[in-house]
Amino acid sequence: MIKFNKVKRGGETKTWVCVVEGYRPGPGQPPRQRTVKSFGYLEDQRDGEAFMAEVRRFNADFKDQSEVRIEVASNALMYGEGNRRQNYGYKFLKAIYDRLVLRS
Repeated sequence: MIKFNKVKRGGETKTWVCVVEGYRPGPGQPPRQRTVKSFGYLEDQRDGEAFMAEVRRFNADFKDQSEVRIEVASNALMYGEGNRRQNYGYKFLKAIYDRLVLRS
Protein backbone atom coordinates (compact mmCIF):
# COMPACT_ATOMS: atom_id res chain seq x y z
CA MET A 1 0.00 0.00 0.00
CA ILE A 2 1.31 3.45 -0.86
CA LYS A 3 1.40 5.81 2.10
CA PHE A 4 1.80 9.59 2.04
CA ASN A 5 3.09 11.27 5.23
CA LYS A 6 3.01 15.04 5.64
CA VAL A 7 6.24 16.19 7.30
CA LYS A 8 7.29 19.70 8.31
CA ARG A 9 10.83 20.16 7.10
CA GLY A 10 12.70 23.48 7.19
CA GLY A 11 9.54 25.52 7.69
CA GLU A 12 7.64 23.92 4.81
CA THR A 13 5.37 20.90 4.62
CA LYS A 14 6.59 18.07 2.38
CA THR A 15 5.05 14.74 1.41
CA TRP A 16 7.10 11.63 2.28
CA VAL A 17 6.19 8.68 0.03
CA CYS A 18 6.69 5.04 1.06
CA VAL A 19 5.23 1.59 0.47
CA VAL A 20 4.00 -0.15 3.62
CA GLU A 21 2.78 -3.63 4.48
CA GLY A 22 0.21 -4.50 7.13
CA TYR A 23 0.84 -7.28 9.64
CA ARG A 24 -0.44 -8.51 12.96
CA PRO A 25 2.35 -8.82 15.57
CA GLY A 26 0.62 -11.56 17.53
CA PRO A 27 -2.69 -13.27 18.17
CA GLY A 28 -5.31 -10.84 19.42
CA GLN A 29 -3.10 -7.80 18.87
CA PRO A 30 -4.12 -4.89 16.64
CA PRO A 31 -2.66 -4.73 13.12
CA ARG A 32 0.46 -2.63 12.48
CA GLN A 33 2.36 -1.43 9.44
CA ARG A 34 6.00 -1.82 8.46
CA THR A 35 7.76 0.17 5.78
CA VAL A 36 8.82 -1.93 2.79
CA LYS A 37 10.55 0.86 0.87
CA SER A 38 10.88 4.61 1.32
CA PHE A 39 11.04 6.74 -1.82
CA GLY A 40 11.69 10.22 -0.42
CA TYR A 41 9.91 13.55 -0.66
CA LEU A 42 7.48 14.07 -3.52
CA GLU A 43 8.28 17.78 -3.74
CA ASP A 44 12.04 17.12 -4.19
CA GLN A 45 11.54 15.08 -7.38
CA ARG A 46 12.19 16.64 -10.79
CA ASP A 47 9.41 14.72 -12.54
CA GLY A 48 6.53 14.00 -10.16
CA GLU A 49 4.61 11.87 -12.68
CA ALA A 50 7.58 9.58 -13.39
CA PHE A 51 8.30 9.36 -9.66
CA MET A 52 4.73 8.29 -8.84
CA ALA A 53 4.76 5.83 -11.77
CA GLU A 54 7.87 4.21 -10.23
CA VAL A 55 6.17 4.05 -6.80
CA ARG A 56 3.02 2.48 -8.30
CA ARG A 57 5.11 -0.04 -10.28
CA PHE A 58 7.04 -1.08 -7.15
CA ASN A 59 3.77 -1.39 -5.20
CA ALA A 60 2.18 -3.55 -7.91
CA ASP A 61 5.26 -5.80 -8.11
CA PHE A 62 5.30 -6.14 -4.34
CA LYS A 63 1.60 -7.11 -4.29
CA ASP A 64 2.17 -9.70 -7.04
CA GLN A 65 4.62 -11.63 -4.91
CA SER A 66 2.71 -14.75 -3.95
CA GLU A 67 4.64 -15.48 -0.77
CA VAL A 68 2.47 -16.20 2.24
CA ARG A 69 4.15 -16.10 5.61
CA ILE A 70 2.60 -17.68 8.68
CA GLU A 71 4.23 -16.91 11.99
CA VAL A 72 3.62 -18.94 15.12
CA ALA A 73 4.67 -17.94 18.62
CA SER A 74 7.66 -19.91 19.86
CA ASN A 75 5.82 -20.83 23.06
CA ALA A 76 2.72 -22.17 21.24
CA LEU A 77 1.92 -25.77 22.12
CA MET A 78 1.52 -28.26 19.29
CA TYR A 79 -0.86 -30.43 21.27
CA GLY A 80 -2.50 -27.79 23.44
CA GLU A 81 -6.06 -27.70 24.70
CA GLY A 82 -7.10 -25.17 22.04
CA ASN A 83 -6.00 -27.18 19.00
CA ARG A 84 -6.87 -30.80 19.79
CA ARG A 85 -9.39 -30.96 16.96
CA GLN A 86 -6.68 -30.15 14.40
CA ASN A 87 -4.24 -32.93 15.33
CA TYR A 88 -5.67 -35.92 13.48
CA GLY A 89 -2.82 -36.47 11.05
CA TYR A 90 -3.77 -38.73 8.11
CA LYS A 91 -7.20 -39.69 9.50
CA PHE A 92 -8.84 -36.56 8.07
CA LEU A 93 -7.68 -37.35 4.51
CA LYS A 94 -8.44 -41.06 4.95
CA ALA A 95 -12.04 -40.22 5.87
CA ILE A 96 -12.39 -38.15 2.70
CA TYR A 97 -10.90 -40.92 0.53
CA ASP A 98 -13.20 -43.52 2.14
CA ARG A 99 -16.22 -41.34 1.46
CA LEU A 100 -15.21 -40.87 -2.18
CA VAL A 101 -14.63 -44.63 -2.47
CA LEU A 102 -11.23 -44.22 -4.10
CA ARG A 103 -9.39 -47.47 -4.63
CA SER A 104 -5.78 -47.93 -5.61
